Amino acid sequence: MALLLEPEVDFADLVARPIASEPLVYVASADHPLAGREVGWDELAAQSFFVHEEGCSYSDRLVRTLLALPDARPRLTRFGSIEAARSCVAAGLGLTLLPRATVERQLRNGELAVVGGPEVPPVPVQLTRHRRRWVAPAARVVADQLARLARLVAG
Repeated sequence: MALLLEPEVDFADLVARPIASEPLVYVASADHPLAGREVGWDELAAQSFFVHEEGCSYSDRLVRTLLALPDARPRLTRFGSIEAARSCVAAGLGLTLLPRATVERQLRNGELAVVGGPEVPPVPVQLTRHRRRWVAPAARVVADQLARLARLVAG
């Protein structure tokens, strides 16, 4: 089993079950000039962004939007891990767009701050498993508990 943060799971060998949705937030270091501010696409397009690797639906959507803006010249760096992007942002090097759950601790301790920007739809959380593999009863219980907890957290 795996949890995927994607709107579509389009792999023939996988069965996906949506169990929750996760809000996405623009974040910057706490001392970044945009931290805590409401900004538009024009201000975002002038920033350096650290985003997840190609194939990540929400990062790809952000990159496409930024690059489609007239006269936009965002500096875009892609990483294979959320931790790498989050670390660059915490060091004050730019912004990122990440699932809120992945930055909750850093927001609470003041290492990162939310940048209010254009609305971004939440990303679905999908519980996936291989279609042809046997699912043990214990794994079913874990899957059901994950789904229940995801609903509780979502409120």
